[in-house]
Amino acid sequence: MSWLIVIILAYFLFAVVSLVDRYLLIGSPNPKIYTFYVGVLGILTLLLVPFVGFSVPGIYEIIFCLLVGAVYIFALFFLFPAIFYQRRAKLINRIFGKEVICVELQAEPWGPKLLYDLPLEEQEKTMNLEQFRKNIEFAKKTGLKEFYLWGAEWWYWLKEKQNQPEIWQEARKLFAK
Repeated sequence: MSWLIVIILAYFLFAVVSLVDRYLLIGSPNPKIYTFYVGVLGILTLLLVPFVGFSVPGIYEIIFCLLVGAVYIFALFFLFPAIFYQRRAKLINRIFGKEVICVELQAEPWGPKLLYDLPLEEQEKTMNLEQFRKNIEFAKKTGLKEFYLWGAEWWYWLKEKQNQPEIWQEARKLFAK
């Protein structure tokens, strides 16, 4: 019966982590900040120790756990770059003989409301010309050959209704190549 409680608690904690991730990843995530918060929140799991009946592990187990935690934080920080996706794509190609493509590369804003309910100033926090260029550059660095961008109707709306043609023009340059 106690394992059922542990499992339910674990799912609850996964839900909390998902909510915190959603908060931390609003806008373009900074890998250093994200890694820091993941590490700090991981340490907070020590608060559960008195409630679950754990005993104090030996020194070797403690050292091993600290080492695993350090490797995990290191991996979180260094697996963010585009090369990580390039390696995964190559592995999939070798195993399954299939080219990997990127579907729905973010090129429009995301927010807590639907776009038509979100003020333009709020939309520009998660997508603007600078972020558009960053996303395209990141995509190019992955080495994938094909991308489907998500947001053409938004670029058109910016150009036609908001008199902001910059992203539309940037996208035209991409498609002209």
